[in-house]
Amino acid sequence: MRLTTYELKKSIATRLLAAWALLSIVLGIGSYYFESKQIDAFVFSLAAQAAKHFNNPENEVAFLGNLDQHRSLPVAYHQLATIMEQFHLQLDL
Repeated sequence: MRLTTYELKKSIATRLLAAWALLSIVLGIGSYYFESKQIDAFVFSLAAQAAKHFNNPENEVAFLGNLDQHRSLPVAYHQLATIMEQFHLQLDL
């Protein structure tokens, strides 16, 4: 079967378009996966860095019951206790 010039160009254009679409999808999926892994690693490092804040002496003193040494925690604790009482919840520290 012999193809005319128009049919040959149409066939090549169709195949190139299909190859371009498939390559775009594959590269898009790869890029999404790679970027998601980078974002996950970045967010995890931020969370790990923020979690180090809880190991400082001021927080240990505040959470062990000596709230007078920290200025804002007694107010926050009182507000939290008030809200929890409204919903009949018990706070055990």
